[in-house]
Amino acid sequence: MGTTVYRQLVASHTVDEQMLNNLSTQGFHDPSRAVANLRQLAKMAGGLFDGILDPFCSAVTASPDPDLSLNNWERYASSFEDPRIFFSALTENHSLLWPLSLLMGSSQFLATYLCTVPEASLNLLRTPSFLSTTPEK
Repeated sequence: MGTTVYRQLVASHTVDEQMLNNLSTQGFHDPSRAVANLRQLAKMAGGLFDGILDPFCSAVTASPDPDLSLNNWERYASSFEDPRIFFSALTENHSLLWPLSLLMGSSQFLATYLCTVPEASLNLLRTPSFLSTTPEK
């Protein structure tokens, strides 16, 4: 599913069956909820969501559970005092999208933890060596 379809989902006030079917083919079991999540994320991000929409949607649909991933993305973004700071960080560093989508779509425990310390966890994730360093024994 291309960026154009996701942009239509976010911008449109209505959703037709074809849009929902497209989301189903991308692995969403609850496409109506996915539309609501995408629209809420776009609203929180303001214009910043446009710049990450394509890699964001690719990362979410590649996660083990796209529904869980998208729900947790919304929870995480809304846990920031100012979600635009979070979306600004994602715009500056698209490489955060894949590991966060993997985490959000595979571990409810870790996603919930990130939501309890959003700013601190974002600072940790923004540290380049954090995501690429192998722990020492």
